[in-house]
Formats: sequence, structure tokens, C-alpha cells
Amino acid sequence: MSTVVIEQAKIEIDLNQLIRVIQSLDDKERQVVREALDRDWMQELDDILTQVHARFEAAPMTDAEIDEEIETARSESHARRH
Repeated sequence: MSTVVIEQAKIEIDLNQLIRVIQSLDDKERQVVREALDRDWMQELDDILTQVHARFEAAPMTDAEIDEEIETARSESHARRH
């Protein structure tokens, strides 16, 4: 693999081109991409869980309130899809 050092470059590619580039990587390089994406996803999940925990600590919810929140979220999600 060649390495090119540049100070700053802007390359515009669409999603399909990006996917083709990733698919052209060898297994080890694709694993690096996978791990980077997993870290981002795990950090986002950790941030969400931290917010949920903080909210629960500040104002604990009953099971009935939790059920109501779940139904509200489901209804909103359903309404957005239809």
C-alpha cells in the first residue's frame, strides 16, 4: 500500500464510491474500519444510556410511566413511518 502525505485535501465521493473503496480493502483494513465504526456506535450508545440513567436518578419512574413512555415512542415512530 502506498502512503501519500498531504497537508489538506478535500475529496468528494458519494456513498456508493465509499462502499466500493471499503470493499476493496483487505480483511485487516476492513477490520480497522469496522472497529472505528463500532467505537462511534458504542460511544453514542453510552451517551444515551448516561442520559437515561441521569434522568432516572433525577426523577425515578414507575413501571406504568415507563410503559406509557414506550407506547408514546412507538406511536410517534409509527406515525413517522406512515
